[in-house]
Amino acid sequence: MKEDLEERVANICTVGLWHQALVLAAGFADMGHSAHGVGDEPEVARALGEGHTPLFEPGLAALSRRNIKAGRLQFSSAYRQAAPLCG
Repeated sequence: MKEDLEERVANICTVGLWHQALVLAAGFADMGHSAHGVGDEPEVARALGEGHTPLFEPGLAALSRRNIKAGRLQFSSAYRQAAPLCG
């Protein structure tokens, strides 16, 4: 059963682009899932997508950049666009 869980890749959306949602999205992406953080601040979504984290959490910036580069972590301010990606 553990092997089955390890092989599954989920499409996950977090609502919000700040502390808890950002840490969750980056963590899920680092576990191999496709994570999409969505919030209502376009400038924050753009900065996050470029690998800039607006808060300090040990290791978060490197974790985010690594998963953005791997294509597992995305950010957006368009809820309608993000909804079909998550499921």
